[in-house]
Amino acid sequence: MLVPLFLVEKNLLTWPTFYVPSFLESHRRDYYDSLRGLDGAESWNRWIRFFLNALSEQARQNSEEARGILMLRERLAKEVQHLTRSKHAVSLLDRIFRRPIFEPSSLFPDEALPTRAAVMTLLRKMREKSVLLVMREASGRGPQVLALR
Repeated sequence: MLVPLFLVEKNLLTWPTFYVPSFLESHRRDYYDSLRGLDGAESWNRWIRFFLNALSEQARQNSEEARGILMLRERLAKEVQHLTRSKHAVSLLDRIFRRPIFEPSSLFPDEALPTRAAVMTLLRKMREKSVLLVMREASGRGPQVLALR
């Protein structure tokens, strides 16, 4: 937990979103063996090399995931623009990307979006084309919950 906070402190990250646990979990035995073996300068050097490798590998994975998300956003922006033929479709998609599981009412108020009726029409079209999935139908006081596919 200290690594991402340190990186934010040094202005290398703007938000502490860089976490190493997935790498450490997949290399659990090596991680614990290196910790148990700390008994002198050389063992600390080995552990530091292991941990720096973990940081490097996690940074590579994070970069790949970020590129994938950006590519998905670009592909969906074109798809949504084409299927809705609305100049507001990409603004709506960007809003949904910030919170990919949402209640439609959570989109309001938003000055970047058109009227509530227009947004609901766009959401309907996106559901019909399976861009959005219904996670929960509206029922009584329970609102509908949608998710970005």
